[in-house]
Amino acid sequence: VFTSTAQLSPVPVSMQSLPLPDYPRPHAGIKYVNASSAIGAIPSDPAVSTANNFFCLVNGIIGDHSALSSNSNNFQELNPNYGKGIWVKDGSMRVNQCVFTDAVQYCIYADGADLTARQNTFAGSSLSGILSVNNLNAEFIRIEGTNTFNIATGSWRSGIEIKNRSVATSDVHDIVRNNIFNVSDDAHLLSCIRVFGSPATTDEMYIDSNRITVLGNTGNVHGIEVWPGSSQGAKIRGNVLNYFSTQPYGSFGIYLQSQLSITGNNEVRNNTVTGATNQSIQCSFHSLELEGTVFCKNAADYSNWGFHFRSQNDIIFRENHVNHHEYGVFIQGADAQIGKQYGRGNLWSTNANDYTAAAKVEGDASLPADPQNSEFRVPESNALPFLPPANKIAPDPSMPPQWFIFDGAAPLNYCASDDAGPVILTPYERMVVLNTSVLTGVPLWDLQQKVYTKLLIYPALRPNSSPEETYFNSKSGSVMASLGQVEQMITNSLALSVANQQALDNYREAIIQYQTEVDALDASADFSSPANLTTTWYTNRADQLEQVDINTINQLALKNARNQSVGQGLQNALTFNANITTTQTSESARKTLNDIRIRHLLREPLTQAFYQQILALAQQDKATNGSAVGEVVAYLAPCDLRQYQETDTASGERNDKGSAIQPDALKTIRITPNPANGLVEVTVPKDFSGTLTIVDAFGRKTHSVSIEQGEDTLILDLSLQLSGLYWISLSDENGHIVASSKLSIVH
Repeated sequence: VFTSTAQLSPVPVSMQSLPLPDYPRPHAGIKYVNASSAIGAIPSDPAVSTANNFFCLVNGIIGDHSALSSNSNNFQELNPNYGKGIWVKDGSMRVNQCVFTDAVQYCIYADGADLTARQNTFAGSSLSGILSVNNLNAEFIRIEGTNTFNIATGSWRSGIEIKNRSVATSDVHDIVRNNIFNVSDDAHLLSCIRVFGSPATTDEMYIDSNRITVLGNTGNVHGIEVWPGSSQGAKIRGNVLNYFSTQPYGSFGIYLQSQLSITGNNEVRNNTVTGATNQSIQCSFHSLELEGTVFCKNAADYSNWGFHFRSQNDIIFRENHVNHHEYGVFIQGADAQIGKQYGRGNLWSTNANDYTAAAKVEGDASLPADPQNSEFRVPESNALPFLPPANKIAPDPSMPPQWFIFDGAAPLNYCASDDAGPVILTPYERMVVLNTSVLTGVPLWDLQQKVYTKLLIYPALRPNSSPEETYFNSKSGSVMASLGQVEQMITNSLALSVANQQALDNYREAIIQYQTEVDALDASADFSSPANLTTTWYTNRADQLEQVDINTINQLALKNARNQSVGQGLQNALTFNANITTTQTSESARKTLNDIRIRHLLREPLTQAFYQQILALAQQDKATNGSAVGEVVAYLAPCDLRQYQETDTASGERNDKGSAIQPDALKTIRITPNPANGLVEVTVPKDFSGTLTIVDAFGRKTHSVSIEQGEDTLILDLSLQLSGLYWISLSDENGHIVASSKLSIVH
């Protein structure tokens, strides 16, 4: 049992030169550096209790350049502000059958490390259950096998979060599969599964067969949230999401946000998203500026909008079941598009006869009256508002003709061979090349920038004497070309050779093999008394751990050599980006975003100044600064992510559906002086009662004050706070954040 109920003893003179970052609290129960070990054993009898208990510490287990496994351990009541249950940097960590209850900021935190997590249980108050970051060397991420997340408090921001997908070229390195989420009570501002892509990632990622049940929530709860970035091969398949809540909050079942990134070969297939009523979910499927993605055989039932495509999307939409919504498919935005393709075989009613009768209005009576033999065509027009809602298949008379076309010879399985395939120029990008795009201003510049970058990174897309080559050459020497070169330098720096990936994969597979043999030895051992542990057991165990150690050393040596090369390439990109001279606001925003991205990839410390730069860009107007404003949101801390993230509630898309919560958004906070260096007067709405909270740029709470109704002015002494940017927020009596404002402290 590793526990702390009081502060550590005074530091002896001999230890006063050592770093003790959390003194007087214990920094961790166990810390390993350059070691291979198994902490706890998977019992042969499931009724056996946990092996080790980690209570009331800052961190439970820390691994630095080590290969560790944690089996059947219990982590409870660790530091709520910045502690971690299991924290591993580089190396690898296997976590099996562990229990995390009120277990700190991050229950499992893997930084550039291989991670396997199976059959663990998460409950109580945490920020994230599993967080994996900085995966630049084809790390294995395996989060599968009935990890169970029981989320009932408002502290959670993500259940499983992969901050950077593994940078790999082939095979499958990221798997999130067969996990269970039970969401209830005060849960809000939460994504059960959240994945951010990385540049130069061309392998596949599986998000398969997860089950998410939302029994109750006090704010939006997103099920599966994926930001592809410039990565490819995201496969989201067979997930089941059930929303039983009837609260009118802007939840998205499956949420895809690409923000004009270069991507392809993505798949959203055989997923089911259902609600109790149309109020349960805002969008069953929500997509923003996505390309290279197949939507096939998904079922959306009882949400406000079944499939919502915002702005420019280029997708394939086949054989989806769209039932019981205000709008079954909603294509929204001045530049709204979903691609020049046919939406074949989509079912719009649970009653096939209703569907057939409606479809026959526009059909040829001589063709079979089979719903699977119909398809809708989306006119390529910015004026297109939405496709017909559920149970209303006949075309809207105000829309262009031929919503439905019939082809009696078409195969019935339209999803059999659908494949988004490799990166291509989309129809909308071709319009840029041919100078026929209807876009203007910053949206056009964003798309032009993307097209140039895509042609630069994929030369095969610009054959000799083609319009693509002409367009590409016309940008030579421009700021657009320079910004594209930065993207190319980042991609080239991170690219992993086939030989390096194979070597890293071989080392990792060997580590897993020998760790599995250690687990088997431990499962057969009797730990009730040291006398029961035989010499043979010790010898065999030591032999297996030695093999783990050998492969870990080889793996880390290869990663270190590659990291030096990656670091130098990224430093060159950082310098090149800094020397670009911009004249337009959108160019400057893109340059700033490049700087943030590169520094993040270099794993530079998140200083207050650095985080203020990220926040400042997120707060800009997208209409003048372009898509960089949306893309930078991925780098925000969890406490700020939801405030700037694309949500229907925030953008006013809910219309009357969100009227129950819109008045709270009008509450304001007045702070004087601002900037401040001592006493601050905070004025809140006269009718407000609840809690005022102040957090710093790292998401750490510094003040919390209860406010009674009629108490509209508070005086706070912030003279002891460090200089930097802070957030002041108001939460009502139900814990909902109804207003927030920035405060800058300067000494």
